[in-house]
Formats: sequence, structure tokens, C-alpha cells
Amino acid sequence: MITGLVRFVYDFSKDVLRIFILKIEPINSDAWNDNSIPEAVKNEVCNNYLCAGIFYKLNIDQSFIDKLGTLEDLENLLIKNEFVNTPLGNKDDIESIGFNGKLKIVLLIDNDNNPNVFAFLNLNNNEKLIRISSIRSERDTGDGRIPEECKALNEKSVGIVGLGSVGSKVAISLARMGISSFYLIDDDVFLPENICRNALNWRNVGEHKVDAVSGELELINPCVNVNVSKLNIAEQESSSALNSVLNKLGKYDIIVDATGNSKAFNVLASVSKNYKKPLVWCKVYEGGIGGLIARSRPDFDPEPLLMRAIYHSATLSAPKFDSKVVKNYETEDDYGNLISASDAQVSIIAYELVHLAIDTLLYIQQSNFSHSMYLVGLKKSWIFNEPFDTRPIQTNNLEKNIKVSPKKATIEDHKRFILEAIKNGENENNTPK
Repeated sequence: MITGLVRFVYDFSKDVLRIFILKIEPINSDAWNDNSIPEAVKNEVCNNYLCAGIFYKLNIDQSFIDKLGTLEDLENLLIKNEFVNTPLGNKDDIESIGFNGKLKIVLLIDNDNNPNVFAFLNLNNNEKLIRISSIRSERDTGDGRIPEECKALNEKSVGIVGLGSVGSKVAISLARMGISSFYLIDDDVFLPENICRNALNWRNVGEHKVDAVSGELELINPCVNVNVSKLNIAEQESSSALNSVLNKLGKYDIIVDATGNSKAFNVLASVSKNYKKPLVWCKVYEGGIGGLIARSRPDFDPEPLLMRAIYHSATLSAPKFDSKVVKNYETEDDYGNLISASDAQVSIIAYELVHLAIDTLLYIQQSNFSHSMYLVGLKKSWIFNEPFDTRPIQTNNLEKNIKVSPKKATIEDHKRFILEAIKNGENENNTPK
């Protein structure tokens, strides 16, 4: 008598055999499914196979199972426990349940419901019984490793624009913290030169970044819901396609601008204002000297474009940033040496942005942040006296922050600064590009 079948996938990686038990199908009883295993593991893990094995529920102590060393020991144990017609030595019976020459396993469950997995391996034309170490998840004891307040994130949704060095890290971190609904927007393809700072790796080269990051999120949370759009919102696109994407983006609880692009920021600022959704954004300064982290919450902060005008105004008196900008995250010093932002430096800014985004989602009334805009230093450079020198920028009193002539700032002054910020992007002031 066979107690039932066990469905599993297995994977060989770095000389390690991993077996994931997906389903147990008792005879004349309801099946048990492990829905916590992501579909990507079931279907996409390299070299994996969907197989069937046999399981027996035994009314014996673990100590008897621990003594098993050979196939004959196992057969004798099953016969002793009245499993007389075992299929272990019958090729036809084995193939009838789905072994078909692939890896064969037997799952024994003792009287304390402890699982014990044995595999049959053919070595030199002799079938050997190999015991597989069991690793039991602690998921059924609760999510004790996730902060209690973060459990509410499961009901939140996030739209992320830009899946580069910052955006890829932000997406993966948010998934680990409990976010289960994402909208990822980027038209770029992942290339080998992106590996030095992106959360992706060589297995993703050639994929669109949104698809690759989506796959990583599915490996973290089997219940995640990810929508993607391959579109560059900062460039000329079909107006209908762009409007469709922006309308969809406006339905998410928070918008993350991880592009570092002023044109994209202008578009997302409009979405934030029209749909009354918070926008969080950051910028990693070239050379890794530090970065900007900011948010605009409807009814709590100035609108995003005005926030950027405040940022410009607050840094007008800052020392000139002398290094020559070469490209994103890189500058040249006075001697022509290339200075790049490291993965660690980009990561610090990205994860601080995650910190601010989580606070924005969970603590609208009682934020843990006394400001909504920060300059975070990672080197002694520009306005920063040392690494981790943090400079908050006051945004809730416009008259004190937007520097005009000695007269009091007016609405027209605010408009002028906004128009200048839109026209010139990040290039007009003395901050890094």
C-alpha cells in the first residue's frame, strides 16, 4: 500500500542537490500544496525537473528512520510497517507514478510528523540510498523577522520609474519589506557594464530591466503582483501610450522617481499633483560624494516642482562644485582622474530612499522624519565636512528658503523659480549635475 505521491522539483547547483517539495497527494485524502514556493522556482530554476515520488506515513519514532542505510533497510522497514507491496524494486510500478528514469525519492513521515527524504542514486549500476538533509521553514511560526509595522505594507502598491542602479535596489528592498504590488517603468536593456552597480547580474544580460527585476521580485515573494511598461517617459513617445502609463501609475499608492532625470521628474511631478499621490526621489551626486533624498506628500509638503525650486535656492550660496561631470555617477578631478560612485555609495542613497518611502506609506500623520528633503554626504567634498554629514533642507516655510531680493517672496517669485527649475533642470545651480 502506497500512502501517496509527493511532487517535487530538484536542482543541481555548485555540487548541491536541492529538492523542493511542492505537493503531497495522499490516497483518498485532500492534497497539501506549498504555495509559498515561487512559480519561478517551480518552472524556471536552471536544470530543474518536475518529478513524482512516494511518501509513507509511519507510526514509528525518528530513531528507527535514522538507522536506515541501504535500500534493503528501507524495504524491510516498510514491510515491517505493513507496507507489503512496495514499488521500490518494481520498475513498472516506479514508472507508473512518474519517476520515468529521473531522480527518485521517498518521503517518510514519522509519528511526530517530521519529514525524512531519501533519494535513489544509480552509482556504477548499483542503486544507492542517499539521505537528504531536511531544512524546514519557520514561516508557520509567523513573520517575526519583519518589523510589526511593516506588515501593513502588504496592502500598499508602489510605482517605480527607472530600474537602474538605484531603482533595482529600491524595488528589491521594498519587496523584502513586504510590498506585494509593483509597477515598473523603464525602456532600457541590462548590459554587462551595468553589473558594477545594479542589483541584477550576468544571468540578466540582454533582458529588459523591468522584466529582469520583475523576475527577482517573484523569487522573493511568490504572491507579488508586478506590472511592467517598457517606456521612457522623458523622451518623445506615443501620446496615447504615455497617457496610458501615467494614468496607470497614478493609481499606485506612491511613486518613486529613480531616474535622476529632470525631464522625467517634471512628468512625475505632474502625475503626483494630478492624482494626489506622494512622490519620492533621489539623486546620487557624481563621484559618490553624496546625494539628495526628498519627498512631496499631498497636503503635507509643497508640490514637487516647488520642492525642487527650494532645493535650488537653498544651495545657491554653497561652494561651487569644481569637478568636471563626465557622465552619470562619474567626474574628473583637477588632474583628469576619473572619480566614480561605487556600488556602496549608490546603495546608501537608494536604501535611504527606501527608508523615506516606507515612512511615507506608513506614517502620514506622525512621520519619523522632521524634514522632507535631505542632502547626505558620503565624502569630504562640496558642502560635506565628512562622510554621513547630513544636511536637512527646510521646505515648510517658503519665504525663508527661496532667496530673492530683501523683499518678501511673493507668489510670482515662486513661479519664477519653478519656471527656471523646469527650464534648466539640475544644471543652473552649484550642485552636482
